[in-house]
Amino acid sequence: MSSRLFSLYLFLFTFSNTLFFISTEKWHHCTTLDSESKFHVCWRVEEIKDDHEIEFKVEVEAHGYVGLGLSPNGGMTSSDIVTGWIKNGKVYFQDRYAEGNFLPKIDEIQNWNLVSGNENDTHSVLIFRRKLDTCDKEDRKIDDSTTRLIYAFSDIDPPSEYALDYHFKKRGSKSVYLLQRKLAKHAKIDKSALSHWDVLSPNFTLDSSFQTMYWCKIHKAPELSEKHHIVLVEPMIQKGNEAFVHHLLLYECVGANRKEYEPHTDQYGHQCHRSNMPDAMKKCEGVSLAWGVGGEDLLLPEDVGLPLEASPAKYYMLEIHYDNPNQVAGIVDNSGFRIYYSPKLRKYDAGTLMIGSTTSARVLVPPKRKEYVVAGHSNPECLDLDIPKGGIKLLGAFLHAHLLGRHLKARHFRNSKELKPLADDGNYDFNYQEYRYYQEEVAFIRGDQVTVECTYDSSNRISTTFGGESTREEMCLVFLLYYPRIERFASVSVPKFDTINKALGTNFTKDDLKQGTFRDQLSKYNWNKVNTLKVEKALRYGLHDTHCYLGNGLKNSIKTPISYPQIKKMYEEVSKCEPEEVEKKTNDGQKLKCDFILYLSIFIAFYAIKRRE
Repeated sequence: MSSRLFSLYLFLFTFSNTLFFISTEKWHHCTTLDSESKFHVCWRVEEIKDDHEIEFKVEVEAHGYVGLGLSPNGGMTSSDIVTGWIKNGKVYFQDRYAEGNFLPKIDEIQNWNLVSGNENDTHSVLIFRRKLDTCDKEDRKIDDSTTRLIYAFSDIDPPSEYALDYHFKKRGSKSVYLLQRKLAKHAKIDKSALSHWDVLSPNFTLDSSFQTMYWCKIHKAPELSEKHHIVLVEPMIQKGNEAFVHHLLLYECVGANRKEYEPHTDQYGHQCHRSNMPDAMKKCEGVSLAWGVGGEDLLLPEDVGLPLEASPAKYYMLEIHYDNPNQVAGIVDNSGFRIYYSPKLRKYDAGTLMIGSTTSARVLVPPKRKEYVVAGHSNPECLDLDIPKGGIKLLGAFLHAHLLGRHLKARHFRNSKELKPLADDGNYDFNYQEYRYYQEEVAFIRGDQVTVECTYDSSNRISTTFGGESTREEMCLVFLLYYPRIERFASVSVPKFDTINKALGTNFTKDDLKQGTFRDQLSKYNWNKVNTLKVEKALRYGLHDTHCYLGNGLKNSIKTPISYPQIKKMYEEVSKCEPEEVEKKTNDGQKLKCDFILYLSIFIAFYAIKRRE
């Protein structure tokens, strides 16, 4: 694994309410979906009668139809869509399901319920709601996975619900976490009593030839005479650029050398994740803060703070993902974070644990696989020595893979039993990375193990994909924000050489890995001569080498191998949708018809018997 270890504290932030036409007082999250700021959406989740419902409000600068959908991947196929418009004072509204890239059909069961609709001289407004899980096969269940909100709108009212005109360029998608926790307001915090540090983009000019861009810039933390605690972090999204700033990440440059990093603080920055990226930037991989669309300010619990150490000051790297699908020219941005800190220390330091697969070429993904699972484990022998008797409390989780990642899951094991996953994203999107806050703190005690499973799709690759730091390579990690901080940075694993050699019929050693022979040979490996399903099983469930890193980034000497724990009970999510209820709800007409035929047959048989008598 690279010596650039990860430390991370993060969380999500929301746009200023004044940026929207929509009043955001009652809404949990709001965002703009298009680059011209014409399509605004807000949403909230409420508990109603032992169930949960989600309510949306869309406000669109148009007088034709408006469409909003929940998509697994940003496309129309398998999307749950609503369409609506106002014509002559009457509101038209439909719950639809898309089977392909054509007009979505109207659902047999209308589970999306219209709350209200109206229009003024410039905008159309719709409010609608439904249950998170309707038990309807034509509705997408809303859970903790990433959701792509797809949208479309028109300036012309359709003649009927079956004749919506094509939306041409008035469409798009944006990834969000619909169930992101709504954080408490920070009205009680007196910002005037706090110092702040602004970490901003250097008036970066978007290159309009790119539809998406990652830009990185080195920043130096304030020089402090004593330790401080970060208590609040706000996003600073430049007004007018809300549609272009997709997410922010702040990385700690672990083991930074002042002579190496100081010159970069006055420079403009560099495009991220490229082979020509300066070596100094490649060492900045410890995620410290993050923000994504629809997120919020980071407000830590009253007795917890993120440590900002005394001088010498540390170095950090700001990464901004810009999204410019219409390639708008002339966009200049200075968005970033405002970090509030105080010399009044709180009871606990917050910390971060990195768990999963070691960032190593020993992580292998064969080409041409629609689904291929890689696993990485924490080792209790690494963590238990420093975990206090009462354990630690987890505040949130941040899943991370690269371009092949499709489904990421952090499984939690204790005493031969599997607990609820710490994070589970069945629609992972590399371009939308965000922490998931827990509604309640999660206990992590001595003996617990976390296994991170990453399902990759390498269908379009023609050669081996290795574990590594570039986006063409892969990672499989979860970062856990927790308190109190312990002297552990990471507990990760990677398949042993014996496991790899047995599965592939090779004879590699550690020297081959260091000298590059391992990578050179496997980049040309003929995967057709092995059963990749068997290889996947062997590398996933076989023994892994443990890599344990202390709080200062140094490697611990623990050598005990690790794999999945022996468990007697797996975690099963309880569904409120009983099979008979699903059948009744989705096939009511067919079921009644079958019941009628059954009863008629019985009556005819009974009548025939009576006549014979």
